[in-house]
Amino acid sequence: MQMQELFRGYYNLTEEELKELWKNAVFVFDTNVLLNLYRYHSSTRDSLIKVIEGFSERVWIPYYVGLEFQNNRLNVISKQYNRYSELEDIVSRSVSEMRTKVDNLQLKKRHSNIDPDKLMEIIEAFKNSMSKEIDGFKVKSIDTNSPDMIREKIEDLFDGKIGQAPENQDYIDKITKEGATRYKYQIPPGFKDNKKDVSEDEPSHNKYADIYYERKYGDLIIWKQIIKYAKENELKDIIFITDDNKSDWWLKKSGKTVGPRPELINEIMEEAGVKYFHMYTMESFLNYTNDKLGAEVEEEVIQEVRNISLQNNLDLNYKDVSTNDIAYKYLLGRFGNVVVGDEDSTFDYLTTNRGSRNGFVIKDLRSNKDIKVSIVNIFNEIKNIFYNEDIDKAYIIYVIEKEQYTEEIFWLLRHLSMRYSEIKLSAGSIVYSEVNDSMSLNILDNYK
Repeated sequence: MQMQELFRGYYNLTEEELKELWKNAVFVFDTNVLLNLYRYHSSTRDSLIKVIEGFSERVWIPYYVGLEFQNNRLNVISKQYNRYSELEDIVSRSVSEMRTKVDNLQLKKRHSNIDPDKLMEIIEAFKNSMSKEIDGFKVKSIDTNSPDMIREKIEDLFDGKIGQAPENQDYIDKITKEGATRYKYQIPPGFKDNKKDVSEDEPSHNKYADIYYERKYGDLIIWKQIIKYAKENELKDIIFITDDNKSDWWLKKSGKTVGPRPELINEIMEEAGVKYFHMYTMESFLNYTNDKLGAEVEEEVIQEVRNISLQNNLDLNYKDVSTNDIAYKYLLGRFGNVVVGDEDSTFDYLTTNRGSRNGFVIKDLRSNKDIKVSIVNIFNEIKNIFYNEDIDKAYIIYVIEKEQYTEEIFWLLRHLSMRYSEIKLSAGSIVYSEVNDSMSLNILDNYK
Protein backbone atom coordinates (compact mmCIF):
# COMPACT_ATOMS: atom_id res chain seq x y z
CA MET A 1 0.00 0.00 0.00
CA GLN A 2 1.31 3.44 -0.92
CA MET A 3 2.11 6.03 1.74
CA GLN A 4 -0.56 8.41 0.42
CA GLU A 5 -3.21 5.72 0.91
CA LEU A 6 -2.07 5.06 4.46
CA PHE A 7 -1.91 8.74 5.47
CA ARG A 8 -4.60 10.30 3.28
CA GLY A 9 -5.40 12.96 5.87
CA TYR A 10 -2.00 14.61 5.36
CA TYR A 11 -2.41 15.13 1.61
CA ASN A 12 -4.19 18.07 0.00
CA LEU A 13 -6.79 17.34 -2.64
CA THR A 14 -5.66 17.88 -6.23
CA GLU A 15 -7.42 20.30 -8.56
CA GLU A 16 -9.22 17.38 -10.22
CA GLU A 17 -10.28 15.94 -6.87
CA LEU A 18 -11.57 19.32 -5.74
CA LYS A 19 -13.52 19.66 -8.99
CA GLU A 20 -15.14 16.27 -8.39
CA LEU A 21 -15.81 17.14 -4.76
CA TRP A 22 -17.60 20.39 -5.61
CA LYS A 23 -19.62 18.64 -8.32
CA ASN A 24 -21.04 16.02 -5.95
CA ALA A 25 -20.61 17.25 -2.38
CA VAL A 26 -23.17 17.87 0.31
CA PHE A 27 -22.43 21.28 1.83
CA VAL A 28 -22.66 21.23 5.63
CA PHE A 29 -22.82 24.57 7.45
CA ASP A 30 -21.70 25.31 11.00
CA THR A 31 -23.69 27.36 13.52
CA ASN A 32 -21.38 30.37 13.30
CA VAL A 33 -22.06 30.71 9.57
CA LEU A 34 -25.79 31.03 10.24
CA LEU A 35 -25.39 33.43 13.18
CA ASN A 36 -23.02 35.66 11.23
CA LEU A 37 -25.87 36.43 8.84
CA TYR A 38 -27.18 38.73 11.59
CA ARG A 39 -23.85 40.57 11.75
CA TYR A 40 -23.48 41.44 8.08
CA HIS A 41 -24.83 44.43 6.20
CA SER A 42 -27.99 43.50 4.32
CA SER A 43 -26.23 43.63 0.93
CA THR A 44 -23.54 41.20 2.12
CA ARG A 45 -26.15 38.90 3.65
CA ASP A 46 -28.17 38.88 0.42
CA SER A 47 -25.06 38.00 -1.62
CA LEU A 48 -24.20 35.08 0.69
CA ILE A 49 -27.72 33.71 0.67
CA LYS A 50 -27.77 33.91 -3.13
CA VAL A 51 -24.58 31.82 -3.32
CA ILE A 52 -25.92 29.22 -0.86
CA GLU A 53 -29.19 29.04 -2.80
CA GLY A 54 -27.13 28.01 -5.82
CA PHE A 55 -26.41 24.73 -3.97
CA SER A 56 -29.87 24.49 -2.39
CA GLU A 57 -30.39 20.84 -3.36
CA ARG A 58 -27.15 19.83 -1.64
CA VAL A 59 -27.09 21.81 1.62
CA TRP A 60 -27.55 20.30 5.07
CA ILE A 61 -27.07 21.16 8.75
CA PRO A 62 -26.72 18.78 11.72
CA TYR A 63 -29.51 18.86 14.30
CA TYR A 64 -27.21 20.38 16.92
CA VAL A 65 -26.31 23.25 14.55
CA GLY A 66 -30.03 24.03 14.37
CA LEU A 67 -30.32 23.86 18.16
CA GLU A 68 -27.26 26.06 18.73
CA PHE A 69 -28.63 28.55 16.24
CA GLN A 70 -31.96 28.78 18.06
CA ASN A 71 -30.23 29.03 21.46
CA ASN A 72 -27.84 31.82 20.41
CA ARG A 73 -29.92 33.78 17.89
CA LEU A 74 -31.39 36.25 20.38
CA ASN A 75 -27.99 36.87 22.01
CA VAL A 76 -26.53 37.90 18.65
CA ILE A 77 -29.54 40.06 17.80
CA SER A 78 -29.40 41.75 21.21
CA LYS A 79 -25.69 42.53 20.92
CA GLN A 80 -26.19 43.98 17.44
CA TYR A 81 -29.14 46.08 18.57
CA ASN A 82 -27.26 47.34 21.63
CA ARG A 83 -24.81 49.05 19.30
CA TYR A 84 -27.44 51.72 18.72
CA SER A 85 -27.52 52.55 22.43
CA GLU A 86 -23.72 52.68 22.48
CA LEU A 87 -23.76 55.02 19.49
CA GLU A 88 -26.38 57.23 21.15
CA ASP A 89 -24.21 57.41 24.27
CA ILE A 90 -21.20 58.48 22.20
CA VAL A 91 -23.22 61.26 20.54
CA SER A 92 -24.68 62.40 23.87
CA ARG A 93 -21.30 62.48 25.62
CA SER A 94 -19.67 64.29 22.68
CA VAL A 95 -22.37 66.96 22.58
CA SER A 96 -22.24 67.41 26.34
CA GLU A 97 -18.46 67.78 26.19
CA MET A 98 -18.71 70.36 23.38
CA ARG A 99 -21.27 72.39 25.33
CA THR A 100 -19.13 72.39 28.44
CA LYS A 101 -16.01 73.47 26.56
CA VAL A 102 -17.86 76.25 24.73
CA ASP A 103 -19.34 77.46 28.04
CA ASN A 104 -15.89 77.45 29.64
CA LEU A 105 -14.66 79.87 26.96
CA GLN A 106 -17.15 82.48 28.27
CA LEU A 107 -17.52 83.85 24.75
CA LYS A 108 -20.30 86.31 25.64
CA LYS A 109 -17.86 88.13 27.91
CA ARG A 110 -14.62 87.62 26.04
CA HIS A 111 -15.38 87.79 22.30
CA SER A 112 -17.43 90.29 20.37
CA ASN A 113 -17.75 88.43 17.05
CA ILE A 114 -18.64 84.90 18.16
CA ASP A 115 -22.27 84.18 19.02
CA PRO A 116 -22.22 81.24 21.49
CA ASP A 117 -25.99 80.85 21.28
CA LYS A 118 -25.68 80.22 17.55
CA LEU A 119 -22.99 77.62 18.20
CA MET A 120 -25.24 75.92 20.73
CA GLU A 121 -28.01 75.79 18.14
CA ILE A 122 -25.65 74.14 15.66
CA ILE A 123 -24.54 71.60 18.29
CA GLU A 124 -28.17 70.83 19.19
CA ALA A 125 -29.07 70.47 15.50
CA PHE A 126 -26.17 68.01 15.09
CA LYS A 127 -27.43 65.95 18.02
CA ASN A 128 -30.99 65.89 16.65
CA SER A 129 -29.75 64.96 13.18
CA MET A 130 -27.66 62.08 14.55
CA SER A 131 -30.56 60.85 16.69
CA LYS A 132 -32.84 60.89 13.65
CA GLU A 133 -30.32 58.88 11.62
CA ILE A 134 -29.88 56.32 14.41
CA ASP A 135 -33.66 55.97 14.77
CA GLY A 136 -33.82 55.33 11.03
CA PHE A 137 -31.25 52.56 11.35
CA LYS A 138 -33.22 51.03 14.22
CA VAL A 139 -36.40 50.82 12.16
CA LYS A 140 -34.56 48.70 9.56
CA SER A 141 -33.00 46.40 12.18
CA ILE A 142 -34.19 43.25 13.89
CA ASP A 143 -34.89 43.47 17.62
CA THR A 144 -35.44 40.56 19.96
CA ASN A 145 -39.23 41.03 19.77
CA SER A 146 -39.56 41.94 16.09
CA PRO A 147 -40.31 39.61 13.16
CA ASP A 148 -37.12 37.84 12.10
CA MET A 149 -36.80 37.76 8.32
CA ILE A 150 -33.30 36.29 8.55
CA ARG A 151 -34.49 33.25 10.47
CA GLU A 152 -37.33 32.83 7.98
CA LYS A 153 -34.79 32.80 5.15
CA ILE A 154 -32.64 30.23 6.95
CA GLU A 155 -35.73 28.08 7.52
CA ASP A 156 -36.45 28.20 3.78
CA LEU A 157 -32.85 27.34 2.87
CA PHE A 158 -32.73 24.28 5.12
CA ASP A 159 -36.33 23.12 4.90
CA GLY A 160 -36.14 19.32 5.03
CA LYS A 161 -32.33 19.53 5.10
CA ILE A 162 -31.59 19.26 8.81
CA GLY A 163 -30.46 16.18 10.72
CA GLN A 164 -32.66 14.12 12.99
CA ALA A 165 -32.84 14.74 16.72
CA PRO A 166 -30.82 12.38 18.97
CA GLU A 167 -32.63 9.09 19.58
CA ASN A 168 -32.23 9.36 23.33
CA GLN A 169 -30.02 10.69 26.14
CA ASP A 170 -27.73 7.67 25.85
CA TYR A 171 -26.64 8.81 22.37
CA ILE A 172 -25.48 12.18 23.70
CA ASP A 173 -23.99 10.70 26.88
CA LYS A 174 -21.89 8.33 24.77
CA ILE A 175 -20.47 11.29 22.80
CA THR A 176 -19.86 13.21 26.03
CA LYS A 177 -17.97 10.28 27.55
CA GLU A 178 -15.86 9.87 24.41
CA GLY A 179 -15.32 13.64 24.39
CA ALA A 180 -13.76 13.60 27.86
CA THR A 181 -11.09 11.19 26.61
CA ARG A 182 -10.60 12.99 23.30
CA TYR A 183 -10.21 16.37 24.98
CA LYS A 184 -7.73 14.94 27.47
CA TYR A 185 -5.49 13.85 24.60
CA GLN A 186 -6.37 16.86 22.39
CA ILE A 187 -8.05 14.82 19.67
CA PRO A 188 -10.10 17.11 17.39
CA PRO A 189 -12.56 18.64 17.13
CA GLY A 190 -13.62 20.73 20.13
CA PHE A 191 -10.84 20.23 22.67
CA LYS A 192 -10.13 23.98 22.64
CA ASP A 193 -13.62 24.41 24.18
CA ASN A 194 -12.69 22.24 27.16
CA LYS A 195 -12.67 25.33 29.40
CA LYS A 196 -15.41 27.19 27.61
CA ASP A 197 -16.57 30.32 29.42
CA VAL A 198 -19.84 30.05 31.30
CA SER A 199 -22.26 32.99 31.59
CA GLU A 200 -25.92 33.71 32.21
CA ASP A 201 -26.49 33.87 28.45
CA GLU A 202 -24.40 30.77 27.77
CA PRO A 203 -24.60 28.24 30.64
CA SER A 204 -22.46 25.10 30.72
CA HIS A 205 -25.46 22.85 29.98
CA ASN A 206 -28.74 23.19 28.14
CA LYS A 207 -31.79 21.02 27.69
CA TYR A 208 -34.18 20.65 24.82
CA ALA A 209 -36.80 17.96 24.09
CA ASP A 210 -35.77 16.09 27.26
CA ILE A 211 -32.14 15.79 26.13
CA TYR A 212 -29.33 17.40 28.16
CA TYR A 213 -26.27 18.75 26.35
CA GLU A 214 -22.93 19.90 27.78
CA ARG A 215 -22.01 22.99 25.76
CA LYS A 216 -18.25 22.38 25.62
CA TYR A 217 -18.89 19.21 23.59
CA GLY A 218 -20.93 21.07 20.95
CA ASP A 219 -18.29 20.82 18.20
CA LEU A 220 -17.86 17.10 18.80
CA ILE A 221 -21.63 16.50 18.73
CA ILE A 222 -21.83 18.34 15.39
CA TRP A 223 -18.91 16.31 14.04
CA LYS A 224 -20.43 13.00 15.14
CA GLN A 225 -23.75 13.94 13.56
CA ILE A 226 -21.99 14.75 10.26
CA ILE A 227 -20.27 11.33 10.31
CA LYS A 228 -23.56 9.58 11.16
CA TYR A 229 -25.41 11.35 8.34
CA ALA A 230 -22.65 10.57 5.81
CA LYS A 231 -22.57 6.90 6.82
CA GLU A 232 -26.33 6.36 6.82
CA ASN A 233 -26.72 8.05 3.42
CA GLU A 234 -23.55 6.53 1.92
CA LEU A 235 -22.21 9.97 1.01
CA LYS A 236 -18.82 10.08 -0.67
CA ASP A 237 -18.20 13.82 -0.80
CA ILE A 238 -18.59 16.28 2.10
CA ILE A 239 -17.71 19.98 2.36
CA PHE A 240 -17.93 21.57 5.80
CA ILE A 241 -18.14 25.38 6.01
CA THR A 242 -17.22 26.92 9.37
CA ASP A 243 -15.95 30.28 10.58
CA ASP A 244 -14.43 28.70 13.69
CA ASN A 245 -10.68 29.11 13.10
CA LYS A 246 -9.41 27.28 16.19
CA SER A 247 -6.64 24.73 15.89
CA ASP A 248 -8.97 21.90 16.98
CA TRP A 249 -10.54 22.13 13.50
CA TRP A 250 -7.62 23.40 11.42
CA LEU A 251 -4.00 22.36 10.98
CA LYS A 252 -1.88 25.47 11.51
CA LYS A 253 1.82 25.97 10.91
CA SER A 254 3.88 29.18 11.22
CA GLY A 255 0.76 31.26 11.75
CA LYS A 256 -0.93 30.02 8.56
CA THR A 257 -3.83 27.62 8.12
CA VAL A 258 -2.81 24.58 6.08
CA GLY A 259 -6.16 22.79 5.91
CA PRO A 260 -8.49 20.54 7.96
CA ARG A 261 -6.90 18.54 10.77
CA PRO A 262 -5.62 15.25 9.29
CA GLU A 263 -7.31 13.33 12.13
CA LEU A 264 -10.70 14.63 10.98
CA ILE A 265 -10.13 13.63 7.36
CA ASN A 266 -9.02 10.16 8.42
CA GLU A 267 -11.91 9.71 10.87
CA ILE A 268 -14.70 10.56 8.45
CA MET A 269 -13.10 8.39 5.75
CA GLU A 270 -12.67 5.42 8.09
CA GLU A 271 -16.02 5.63 9.90
CA ALA A 272 -18.33 6.81 7.11
CA GLY A 273 -16.56 5.67 3.96
CA VAL A 274 -16.31 9.24 2.66
CA LYS A 275 -14.00 9.56 -0.35
CA TYR A 276 -13.32 13.32 -0.32
CA PHE A 277 -13.70 15.66 2.65
CA HIS A 278 -12.69 19.29 2.78
CA MET A 279 -13.35 22.36 4.92
CA TYR A 280 -13.74 26.03 4.05
CA THR A 281 -14.23 29.22 5.96
CA MET A 282 -17.04 31.33 4.54
CA GLU A 283 -14.41 33.59 2.99
CA SER A 284 -12.55 30.76 1.24
CA PHE A 285 -15.89 29.21 0.20
CA LEU A 286 -16.85 32.47 -1.53
CA ASN A 287 -13.40 32.82 -3.10
CA TYR A 288 -13.68 29.33 -4.60
CA THR A 289 -17.15 30.03 -6.01
CA ASN A 290 -15.74 33.18 -7.60
CA ASP A 291 -12.56 31.64 -9.01
CA LYS A 292 -13.96 28.30 -10.19
CA LEU A 293 -17.71 28.77 -10.59
CA GLY A 294 -17.98 32.40 -11.72
CA ALA A 295 -20.17 33.49 -8.80
CA GLU A 296 -19.08 37.15 -9.08
CA VAL A 297 -19.31 37.91 -5.36
CA GLU A 298 -17.97 41.44 -4.89
CA GLU A 299 -14.68 42.01 -3.04
CA GLU A 300 -16.45 44.30 -0.54
CA VAL A 301 -18.67 41.38 0.46
CA ILE A 302 -15.72 39.03 0.94
CA GLN A 303 -13.88 41.74 2.89
CA GLU A 304 -16.79 42.11 5.33
CA VAL A 305 -17.09 38.35 5.73
CA ARG A 306 -13.37 38.19 6.52
CA ASN A 307 -13.55 41.05 9.02
CA ILE A 308 -16.59 39.72 10.88
CA SER A 309 -15.08 36.24 11.10
CA LEU A 310 -11.77 37.59 12.39
CA GLN A 311 -13.40 39.82 15.00
CA ASN A 312 -15.61 37.00 16.29
CA ASN A 313 -12.70 34.61 16.59
CA LEU A 314 -10.58 37.22 18.35
CA ASP A 315 -13.43 37.93 20.77
CA LEU A 316 -14.30 34.29 21.44
CA ASN A 317 -10.96 32.50 21.13
CA TYR A 318 -8.32 35.10 21.91
CA LYS A 319 -6.11 32.47 23.61
CA ASP A 320 -6.02 30.38 20.45
CA VAL A 321 -5.72 33.03 17.73
CA SER A 322 -2.54 33.16 15.73
CA THR A 323 -0.04 36.00 15.74
CA ASN A 324 -1.03 36.71 12.14
CA ASP A 325 -4.71 37.06 13.08
CA ILE A 326 -3.81 39.63 15.75
CA ALA A 327 -1.56 41.46 13.28
CA TYR A 328 -4.37 41.43 10.71
CA LYS A 329 -6.68 43.12 13.23
CA TYR A 330 -4.01 45.78 13.85
CA LEU A 331 -3.60 46.45 10.11
CA LEU A 332 -7.35 46.54 9.63
CA GLY A 333 -7.59 49.29 12.24
CA ARG A 334 -4.92 51.29 10.44
CA PHE A 335 -5.82 50.82 6.79
CA GLY A 336 -9.45 49.65 6.72
CA ASN A 337 -8.95 47.45 3.67
CA VAL A 338 -6.51 44.56 4.08
CA VAL A 339 -6.10 41.64 1.68
CA VAL A 340 -4.66 38.32 2.83
CA GLY A 341 -1.71 37.22 0.70
CA ASP A 342 -1.94 34.07 -1.41
CA GLU A 343 -0.29 30.87 -0.21
CA ASP A 344 2.56 31.43 -2.68
CA SER A 345 2.94 35.12 -1.82
CA THR A 346 5.93 36.46 0.09
CA PHE A 347 3.65 38.83 1.95
CA ASP A 348 1.10 37.87 4.57
CA TYR A 349 -1.06 40.93 3.93
CA LEU A 350 -1.46 43.61 1.27
CA THR A 351 -2.87 47.12 1.63
CA THR A 352 -3.32 50.14 -0.59
CA ASN A 353 -2.77 53.55 0.98
CA ARG A 354 -2.87 56.82 -1.02
CA GLY A 355 -2.13 54.95 -4.22
CA SER A 356 0.80 53.05 -2.71
CA ARG A 357 0.59 49.24 -2.70
CA ASN A 358 2.14 47.88 0.50
CA GLY A 359 3.13 44.37 1.51
CA PHE A 360 3.37 43.24 5.14
CA VAL A 361 5.37 40.34 6.52
CA ILE A 362 4.67 39.19 10.09
CA LYS A 363 7.41 37.21 11.85
CA ASP A 364 7.02 35.85 15.37
CA LEU A 365 10.48 35.79 16.97
CA ARG A 366 9.45 35.38 20.61
CA SER A 367 10.96 31.91 20.92
CA ASN A 368 14.07 32.58 18.80
CA LYS A 369 17.38 32.25 20.61
CA ASP A 370 19.16 34.91 18.57
CA ILE A 371 16.66 37.61 17.61
CA LYS A 372 19.28 39.84 15.98
CA VAL A 373 20.41 37.15 13.54
CA SER A 374 16.77 36.32 12.69
CA ILE A 375 15.98 39.99 12.04
CA VAL A 376 18.88 40.33 9.61
CA ASN A 377 18.17 37.04 7.84
CA ILE A 378 14.50 37.87 7.31
CA PHE A 379 15.39 41.38 6.15
CA ASN A 380 17.87 40.00 3.58
CA GLU A 381 15.32 37.47 2.36
CA ILE A 382 12.70 40.18 1.74
CA LYS A 383 15.31 42.52 0.24
CA ASN A 384 16.39 39.91 -2.30
CA ILE A 385 12.87 39.28 -3.63
CA PHE A 386 11.33 42.73 -3.12
CA TYR A 387 11.93 43.99 -6.65
CA ASN A 388 10.22 40.94 -8.13
CA GLU A 389 7.00 41.73 -6.30
CA ASP A 390 4.27 44.09 -7.51
CA ILE A 391 4.40 46.40 -4.47
CA ASP A 392 5.78 49.85 -3.67
CA LYS A 393 6.81 49.32 -0.06
CA ALA A 394 7.48 46.35 2.18
CA TYR A 395 6.90 46.35 5.93
CA ILE A 396 8.32 43.71 8.23
CA ILE A 397 6.81 43.49 11.71
CA TYR A 398 8.87 41.39 14.11
CA VAL A 399 6.75 40.16 17.00
CA ILE A 400 8.78 39.89 20.21
CA GLU A 401 8.23 40.20 23.94
CA LYS A 402 8.42 43.73 25.29
CA GLU A 403 11.36 42.68 27.49
CA GLN A 404 13.25 41.53 24.39
CA TYR A 405 13.10 44.99 22.82
CA THR A 406 16.53 46.25 23.84
CA GLU A 407 18.46 49.32 22.74
CA GLU A 408 20.51 47.05 20.48
CA ILE A 409 17.37 45.77 18.70
CA PHE A 410 16.03 49.32 18.38
CA TRP A 411 19.15 50.57 16.60
CA LEU A 412 19.41 47.45 14.42
CA LEU A 413 15.87 47.97 13.09
CA ARG A 414 16.52 51.65 12.53
CA HIS A 415 19.82 51.00 10.75
CA LEU A 416 18.32 48.41 8.38
CA SER A 417 15.32 50.65 7.63
CA MET A 418 17.64 53.52 6.70
CA ARG A 419 19.60 51.37 4.25
CA TYR A 420 16.55 50.71 2.04
CA SER A 421 13.79 53.30 1.96
CA GLU A 422 11.37 50.83 0.37
CA ILE A 423 11.59 48.40 3.30
CA LYS A 424 10.45 49.46 6.77
CA LEU A 425 11.08 47.43 9.90
CA SER A 426 9.34 47.59 13.25
CA ALA A 427 8.89 45.51 16.39
CA GLY A 428 5.61 44.75 18.11
CA SER A 429 4.42 42.85 21.15
CA ILE A 430 1.18 40.99 21.83
CA VAL A 431 -0.76 42.63 24.65
CA TYR A 432 -3.68 41.19 26.58
CA SER A 433 -6.42 43.58 27.73
CA GLU A 434 -8.43 42.48 30.75
CA VAL A 435 -10.98 45.22 30.05
CA ASN A 436 -11.80 43.91 26.55
CA ASP A 437 -10.70 40.32 27.25
CA SER A 438 -8.78 40.37 23.98
CA MET A 439 -5.31 40.34 22.45
CA SER A 440 -3.86 43.15 20.35
CA LEU A 441 -0.60 44.08 18.62
CA ASN A 442 1.28 47.00 20.12
CA ILE A 443 4.07 48.55 18.00
CA LEU A 444 7.07 49.23 20.24
CA ASP A 445 8.70 52.65 20.27
CA ASN A 446 10.78 52.96 23.42
CA TYR A 447 13.31 50.33 24.40
CA LYS A 448 14.22 49.36 27.94
